[in-house]
Amino acid sequence: MLNNRDLKAMTVLYQLKALFVGGVIQDFGQQAQHIAATYGYSISKLRSYVAVLCQMGLLTKPRRGTLVLASSRRIAAHHSLQVRGFHRLPSTQLTDLETRLRALALAENIDRQQYALEQKAITATLVSRGIPMPAHQQPQRLNHLKKTVQVAEAVGALQTRFTQEVATLAFDSRKADFNPFATLSRKGIARALGRHSKATGLRYAKLLTKVQLLTDEPRRVFVCDATKQEYSLMQEGLFGFDYSFRHTRTGKVEKWLSNLLTVNKQNLLY
Repeated sequence: MLNNRDLKAMTVLYQLKALFVGGVIQDFGQQAQHIAATYGYSISKLRSYVAVLCQMGLLTKPRRGTLVLASSRRIAAHHSLQVRGFHRLPSTQLTDLETRLRALALAENIDRQQYALEQKAITATLVSRGIPMPAHQQPQRLNHLKKTVQVAEAVGALQTRFTQEVATLAFDSRKADFNPFATLSRKGIARALGRHSKATGLRYAKLLTKVQLLTDEPRRVFVCDATKQEYSLMQEGLFGFDYSFRHTRTGKVEKWLSNLLTVNKQNLLY
């Protein structure tokens, strides 16, 4: 899970590195107002982020009023990255860096889900073929078997079966053992970004969608046709006032699932 405080501090670090090419800020007390005004921070906020970077070991104060920023390779090592080089971005392009870092965090979360989903789909396909799964001591055998599975088709089969089960009134997707869609609920977005409330997740989703870094596609599964009176009886009995079920103006009952999120990675590039 992303630490919200550290994310903001890292954003400030990259912004400082863009403003001060040599990585050294002389007379920070005099420079602070200009830096804060450039990126829209208050001076007190800027100083608090500098303190966090000091705690992270990515900024040092060799003497009063002087800040030395960590090298790009030091930053990479802090994040356990293996890199050969970096390119510097103009400071004008870093004003929305924090937003882009949030989108990257969501992309990483969804990619991890997709990988786990694909592995489960492969295993389910092999089991359905009656092929016993080899022991962990036989990785080559396991890898060979996995290559015989069409991953996209296997994932699609799981998703189709899940959708069909959702369409039955007796199925409660909230209690499902496995949801074969790599996505995040509003609360899931908040948790992935180091927050907690559903309202915060909704705010981030709207922001990222507005700047075209996120595609937020509703997922609704048709359940049955029903009048308002029939739907009210269903709420009292079958649904138990499960508000993920909705009744439309056209007389249809739909199950609303978590929206399907897609991070537009091509838009993350400057």
